[in-house]
Amino acid sequence: MANFPMDQSNSEPSKVHLILILAMLSLASIARADDFVQRSGAANLEFRTPGPGKRLALADVLSVTLTVEGETPIVVDAPLAMPADSPWLLVKRTRPTQTPIDAKRERWRIAYEFAPREPGILVFHFPDVLVGPGHVTSWKPDSLEVKISIGDAEKAKARDITGMEELPAIAVGNSNGTWWPTGVVLILIIMAGSIILWQRKRMIRRSPAEIALAELSRLETMASSADGSETSRMVLLTTVVRRYLELAFALPARRRTTPEFLGLLQQTPLLNADEKRFLSRFFLATDAIRYAGVAASASQFTEWAIGVRALLQNRSRHDTSATQ
Repeated sequence: MANFPMDQSNSEPSKVHLILILAMLSLASIARADDFVQRSGAANLEFRTPGPGKRLALADVLSVTLTVEGETPIVVDAPLAMPADSPWLLVKRTRPTQTPIDAKRERWRIAYEFAPREPGILVFHFPDVLVGPGHVTSWKPDSLEVKISIGDAEKAKARDITGMEELPAIAVGNSNGTWWPTGVVLILIIMAGSIILWQRKRMIRRSPAEIALAELSRLETMASSADGSETSRMVLLTTVVRRYLELAFALPARRRTTPEFLGLLQQTPLLNADEKRFLSRFFLATDAIRYAGVAASASQFTEWAIGVRALLQNRSRHDTSATQ
């Protein structure tokens, strides 16, 4: 059998064109998802459905992303679940992340996935969010259509799988001078991926204790209210500690009563006896301020803030030594 030499002049452009076709197909599949956004001050609530419009199948999920931008560090109390009477069920929630924007500002972000409980026109109403010292952010309800499965019109468009579909032949010709747009697209994709990976590495380097220490530093610089009451700062200090315990030890600190939470706290082996005693005294004292009307003073806030800082610094050193 005679061996004929293979023409190599167009092999590389053909490979690049094939990669571009696959990238465009991937982008097209992403573009089919629809986004709609609600904005309230510094907070954005972004919704995404798998298909076009505000429609999804019963087996689909609604993706929701809460983003808040503000001065470092941002203190956000986001919901951990939907109300019991909601037609939507929380199926997935990411840990909150904080990304620096510049020297004084950062972006706080958390993502959710909600599944519809039944078909029909379902109202989605995201719970209120507490941003900063006592600022409540509310959201408007929105309606989405949930179907059991894809409709008859969509089924008619579907084709039976009868075999592997052949790609159209790529025309062979002189491609000199036409390859550079493809190269630019690939370079942009690589650069975007590198930026995302870099941001994730920066977020991973911040431990829960470091995040809590940054929030505590900002809280200590806040001025007390005009009437001299320290109640609001004590409530925020409690929020900082409870959020830290959730992030560091997966303890449901913000969705339990104090007696329930203290019971769980005593059972965890991740904290030593001194830390458990301090946290028990701290939560009982702050409960008296929040619910029993006990007055809080600036010196009392300073004393508890010093204790919380010592706890967080000790946990940060412990986390660092455990990873080495």
